[in-house]
Formats: sequence, structure tokens, C-alpha cells
Amino acid sequence: MSRRGLMVVVALLMADVLSTFELTMVLTAMPTITRSFGSTDVVWLVTGASLMATMVCALAGRLGDLYGRSRVLLIVMALAMLGSTIAAFATNLPMLIAGTSIQGAGSAILPLALALIRERFPSERVPFFIGVMLAGSMLGGLAGLLGGGLLVDNFGWQSIYGVSAAYAAVAIAAVWTMVGLGGARATDQRRVAMFRGAMFAPAIAMLLFAITKLRDWGIQDLRLLGLVAASLVIGGFWIRHQLREEHPLINLRLLVSPQMGIPYLCIALMALGTLQHTMILQMFLQQPLVTGAGLGLTATLASYALMPVRVVCVITSPVGGRLVQAFGPRSMLIYAAAAAAVGWAVIAAFPTLLPAVLAGAVIEGVAGGMLYTAASSAIVQGAPSDRIGEAAGLGAVVRAAALAVGSQVLAQILATWPVEAPTGGAMPSGQAYATSFIYIAATLLVMMGIAYLLPRRHGKARTAERAEAAEMLEQPDGAVLKL
Repeated sequence: MSRRGLMVVVALLMADVLSTFELTMVLTAMPTITRSFGSTDVVWLVTGASLMATMVCALAGRLGDLYGRSRVLLIVMALAMLGSTIAAFATNLPMLIAGTSIQGAGSAILPLALALIRERFPSERVPFFIGVMLAGSMLGGLAGLLGGGLLVDNFGWQSIYGVSAAYAAVAIAAVWTMVGLGGARATDQRRVAMFRGAMFAPAIAMLLFAITKLRDWGIQDLRLLGLVAASLVIGGFWIRHQLREEHPLINLRLLVSPQMGIPYLCIALMALGTLQHTMILQMFLQQPLVTGAGLGLTATLASYALMPVRVVCVITSPVGGRLVQAFGPRSMLIYAAAAAAVGWAVIAAFPTLLPAVLAGAVIEGVAGGMLYTAASSAIVQGAPSDRIGEAAGLGAVVRAAALAVGSQVLAQILATWPVEAPTGGAMPSGQAYATSFIYIAATLLVMMGIAYLLPRRHGKARTAERAEAAEMLEQPDGAVLKL
């Protein structure tokens, strides 16, 4: 790899780390923030960031295709820095939620980085560098987990936002100087309907808000049903408009081809199941032994117990890229899904043995990283060259929405078989955890069957499929926004 190529990879890695570094530190600080404000509304720190991530990812990807991916990447990073700065100086909870929500725009960094990898490097090198980018995301989560606790304990929760803003400034400078503002961008002056094309954003926001209120309001609450109905109506109108629009903002024809639709479905199944591992395993490891479930570790010990999982995932993600390059996304999706299901089966079979639980966590963690590498590679390599950012961004939207749904599914499973907690209230029972682990393994088995339907892509067939996808889109090489 040339010196210039190495600089591009380093800069994109720095940007990639930013996207998960900030979020993980916020999650680490949430108990302290809750005590500071004395309100359970701090959950909106996560909800607000998730809503922003869902809205921004697809828009940023498409805007990157139209006006230059490195330009849009810098804008997204600047938004993340602005959000961190606002949160660092927040004097009340609404201001803190607003800052953290703006910070959630950083979730669009990864799809833009993946699109830039496809743009700047030869196709045979793309899977490896996608693995490197995903390793960077995991590294950011690892750094946030370690740094967040130290900063909160020694300097207060405000310090995590100050450090995030400072790091964002450094990463912006690196991207500006090493990646630059050049690269592919739209040249045709066709127009895209911006406002109607962005109607998916309020539809998703309403649905996610309804999901977060499901347990508080109940499934028969008229407010909940109204939100879901409004979401479906707006979403249906948006789908109809995008399919009829000559130059749509988000071209849903990308989902028609099995070469593109199946990887998106695999990402959704990952987010519904195995990507929930941090939440479910932290709960399980920290649950008091007197409840008859869990392993009774402190929060600190639970984090350190899961540290090897994160470290191994960081190391093996580039290996996953190599394996995808050698065997193709289809084979890797099938075999990695099977391995991840085995990992969850080990946890379900030996829930009282910490070494067995950690071994299962390592297996499912490594396999899960390879799954995401394979699905991302299939999307990035299968997309036409003028729609890469949109394709990667749509994957991020699918992931964010499915993560929200999956967390609520698991929450409902865990609440179905409660046991009395030592301090009062209810906690999940052993049966509830076992059912959760089996549910996650089941999503992986379904994914294996779906991945089997993914067409093989070799040699001339790959070129033919890409040309067919481009013809299906019937989209000129670029456009300008119609406001």
C-alpha cells in the first residue's frame, strides 16, 4: 500500500473511532448522570442519539454520493463535535439531551468511511479494509469503555463530552489533511425531491418513540396506537413517493435485487439478536446470585470480564475481511452465523460457569464481527459506484432501527419470567435469560437460511450484477437537491 493510501486509512480510522468512542462513554456515564439530575428521563440521551443516527445515516450517504463523501464526512464530524461541546457546557437535562442527540450524527461516519474505502481502493482490497474499519469501531467502543469510567470517576460526567469534542477536532484535522476534499461527486444537474424524500425520518422517529414507550403505556394505549398508525401512514406515503419519483433521494430499488436486499435483511437480523450482546451480557453478569440467575459481578468486574471479547474482536475483524475476500460474503455469512449461534448455545447451556459464558461470548463476538464485515462487503461491493454512500447509509439505518426493535423484544422476554430482587422489585429469572439466549441463536439460524439465498459473485458475474443493478436504478450520475 502506498504512503498516500496508508494516510487515508489512518485518517478514516481516526474518524471511525470517534463514532463509537463518544457513544460508549455516554453509556458508561449514564448512572452518574441519572444521580446528578435525579430523573429517569436520561434514557433520552440514548433515544435522542439513536433517532438522530437513524435520520442522518441515509441522508449523509446519499448527500455524499451527490456532493463528495469526504465533504459530507467532515460535516458529520463537525456536527458530532458541536453536540459534544453543547453537552459539555449543559446546565440542565434538556440541553444535555439536545447536545447528545446532535452528537448522534456521528453514527453516519462509518457508512461514509466504508463508501470512501470503496472509492479510493482497488476492489480486491475493499473487504480487508472494511474489516479494518469495523475493527476501528470496536476499538472506539473499547477506548470509550475504559476512558469513560476513568473520566467520570475522576473529573465528572462533563469531562467525557469535553474529551469527545477535543478528539473530534483532531480527527477532523486528520481527515481534512490526509483524505482531502477530492474524490467522486455528482456532475449531472438533475434535481432530487429533498423534503418528500426525507419523510422517512419522522416515520422512523415516531416508530422508535412508540417502541420506547411500549412498556410505560401498554400495547393498547391510544397514544401508542396513534403513533404507530401515523408512522405507517407517513412511511407508506414515502415508499410510494420514492418508488414513483424519477430521481428519488433514497432509491428503494436497491432492495429489489437479492444481491442487495439479502445483506440488508442479514444486518437487520444481526441487530435484532446478536448485536444486543453488550446489553444482555452486562445484565446477566451483574445480576445478584441470590436471584438464582446471573453471576453476581460488579459493574467494573463485568466490564473487565468482557474486555477480552472486545480485544479479540478488534484483532480478528481485519481477518474477517481477508476471509470475505477469499471465500466471498455468502459463505462467510453462513459459516459465521453458525459459529455465533454455537457461542450463544454455549452460554445458554452453561450459564453458571463464568469461563464457559466468557468462551461463548468470545465465539459469538468474533463471529458477529465477521458477520457484519461480510454483510457490509456485500452491500458496498454490490452497489453501483454512484450509489455507494447511499447503500452503506441505508445499511446503517436498517441497523439502527432493528437495534431499537431488538432491545425492546429482549426487554419483553426478560420481563416475562421475573423473580424478586434483593432490594425489592423484579429482575429476570434464569428462564428469562435462557429464552433470550435461545431467541438470539434462533435469529442467527434464520440468517443462515437467508444468506444461503444470496447469489454467488465471481468474476464476470460480479460485473454483470453490478451493471444490472445500475440499470435498475435508472439514476443519472448525480443530482442537486430540490428544497
